[in-house]
Amino acid sequence: RADAEQAHEEYGITLPPVSEFKDLDALVLAVPHREVMANPAAIFAMVKKGGALIDVKSALDHKSVPANLAFWSL
Repeated sequence: RADAEQAHEEYGITLPPVSEFKDLDALVLAVPHREVMANPAAIFAMVKKGGALIDVKSALDHKSVPANLAFWSL
């Protein structure tokens, strides 16, 4: 999990809380942290209809992804 304070100190960027991720055009799921994977529906809800969800680690069951999302997994 990213440390917001450390990211700001090292890179000068501000990381918003995950709760603010809404209506995204695309979402890249690069690391399947337990707290994120506990609620896949919350992941899907972050991406707007017609948006893309990229699952780098193939952590999600492709059958559970809503049809209104473009889904790519490696």
